Amino acid sequence: MTEEERKRVTITLQGDILEWIDSKIEERVFHNYQHAVELSLMKVYQEDLPRFRHYNVYDDHATIYDNLKKRIVDVYFRNGSYCELCEETDCEHTRFALTLPKVVEPLQEKGWVIRDGKVVSTPK
Repeated sequence: MTEEERKRVTITLQGDILEWIDSKIEERVFHNYQHAVELSLMKVYQEDLPRFRHYNVYDDHATIYDNLKKRIVDVYFRNGSYCELCEETDCEHTRFALTLPKVVEPLQEKGWVIRDGKVVSTPK
């Protein structure tokens, strides 16, 4: 497929899917057929992405990207874990960060005990 052909594709919709899109256009969920197809494909694309992506690890925190919330999140490790976004010590961001070997291994070397993405204890 050439670059020009990739820019524009024609598809055929039939049967139940066409009727469903027609009903959603009437309900003003979609503006038109192109909008319906683009939004539906974008949803599938986003569901196919991993929820979190690791960006970097620093001495006191890890930076991750949350694909669902579409934002960068810093998770800090001081006297436990702390998520700057959720303002929580235990959330999906802290649990993800605490599964990353680049995070867990240095913390364990300092005496942290981490199990199943949660801080069990920190050094005194």
